Amino acid sequence: MMASARNMLGDEQVLNSRYEIFHSKLIGEGTYGKVYKARNKTTGREVALKKMPYTFDQNTDEECIPSTYLREIALLKAPSTRHPHIVELIDVFVVTSKVWLVFEFIDTDLRKFMKLHGCSRVKGLNHDLVQRFSYHLCRGIEHMHTKLDMIHRDLKPQNLLITRQHTLKLADYGLARRHGLKENAPHSFTPEVVTVWYRAPELLLGSAVYNTTLDLWSTGCIIAEMAIGEPLFGGDSEIGTIVMIFQLLGTPSEATLPGITTFPHFSKFSPMWPPKAWNASRPEALQRLGRCGVDLVASLLVYDPRRRNPARKVVKHVFFEGVEPPVQRQLMRTITPVQDKNGALLEVETPEKLSAETQSSTKAAAVFAAFDKKRNAEVDATTTHTHSSVKHARVM
Repeated sequence: MMASARNMLGDEQVLNSRYEIFHSKLIGEGTYGKVYKARNKTTGREVALKKMPYTFDQNTDEECIPSTYLREIALLKAPSTRHPHIVELIDVFVVTSKVWLVFEFIDTDLRKFMKLHGCSRVKGLNHDLVQRFSYHLCRGIEHMHTKLDMIHRDLKPQNLLITRQHTLKLADYGLARRHGLKENAPHSFTPEVVTVWYRAPELLLGSAVYNTTLDLWSTGCIIAEMAIGEPLFGGDSEIGTIVMIFQLLGTPSEATLPGITTFPHFSKFSPMWPPKAWNASRPEALQRLGRCGVDLVASLLVYDPRRRNPARKVVKHVFFEGVEPPVQRQLMRTITPVQDKNGALLEVETPEKLSAETQSSTKAAAVFAAFDKKRNAEVDATTTHTHSSVKHARVM
């Protein structure tokens, strides 16, 4: 208990000495905590601090840190995660009853961006922005699926950040999960993932077997939304959403969605709607996307997950011809005071390193070790308790 408390105290001192936190500037608030604007006191760099509370078990002298937190940390701390279209995790601190994640500062997300640009049913984003953001989105997903072997499982406009340079970055990895299966074979996971409007029909119908194609359905919904100015399947419930999907695309059958008759919730839907193109009742989609963009969305909004275009093919779609390839993010330059042989202070420009690799606290490192040890054997539930070999760390 005392050792754990000392580590936490040290983390809190480092956090407060390194960052000036603007508690009055709340950027966002969600299920897992609040996000504040802050500033690195040394470099002046603006950052976003995500404060996530957790509980402490007084009986066992252990922290009970939700696995959703640890998934996000374990994914984003890995050097292989660094990508122009994945949000950068700069630092991690674990203090009493709170985990602080320090991210690069991006002040708006796609939902807010669309609202600021007056998007509605009669107005979506212009063609160039839809094309650009769609490409960034697909590039980020391709990296997750092919390089990191991860499923995001919560793609929606609120989790897509937009920089002032109009670069889109994937964020919020609390529900992300390592796939870990050869050839992307479907596997049984929890179906309680993805916000309803962007959830694939197989999950809405109760199936718990899926793979990375889950993210591709969400991607199709997001691209369509950017074009038409509102959610494509904005139902008021799971049933309302699946009915909207059936009305727009036609009621699926065993031929179009193999296994559908065995899905737990399929029997609830008796109306039969004929199949049709997703944009048949949305003529504005063709105007804003063009035929190539409409075709791209159609290749993603496919009932049979096996027939949805994988991310590695999507990024090569003809719709993205002419989009400039993303520029790799250069290391941020910082001014570091260094003494010469006479004791005089010099200002030397040095690259800022990922503090998740070089500046993470002792306590955070222990949390990483605990999660890395159990991650491959982890069951897919946020309430499951597992014990790590690291003293004072328990995951639930």
